[in-house]
Amino acid sequence: MKDSNRTVKKAECPQTKQRLSIDGTDAGRCYTSAAMKQCSVHARVTHYEPSPKERAARAKSTARRTHRELTRVRILNAIRKKLPGALARPDLEMAALDYFRRLGHDNHRRLCRVYGWEEKKTKTSWVAMAWTTRP
Repeated sequence: MKDSNRTVKKAECPQTKQRLSIDGTDAGRCYTSAAMKQCSVHARVTHYEPSPKERAARAKSTARRTHRELTRVRILNAIRKKLPGALARPDLEMAALDYFRRLGHDNHRRLCRVYGWEEKKTKTSWVAMAWTTRP
């Protein structure tokens, strides 16, 4: 039913009336609903209110999550301070290889096309093929 009125049981309140659906999958079906959109029985809006115990548990989990995120940021910033401005060639290759291994199959093929690497149709993995065919 795509009507804005809510379906109710027959004779649930004085505003309940018999209706006929003329549109949608329920076309031709009779149903009862509240006649007024502002029916005091059926148009009530309720909102979930967490209990004080639930609110405290949520606040505690949020505080833990925030603490973990801030700790990660602090650790990464400390590591960045100790790193040199430019990575050495072996370190850069290790990072690039790790990133390439995490990429999906389609992205491997895109990188091979972009950089003009040869795509050999062998039974080796894409990672091994891409890194053995690079210029």
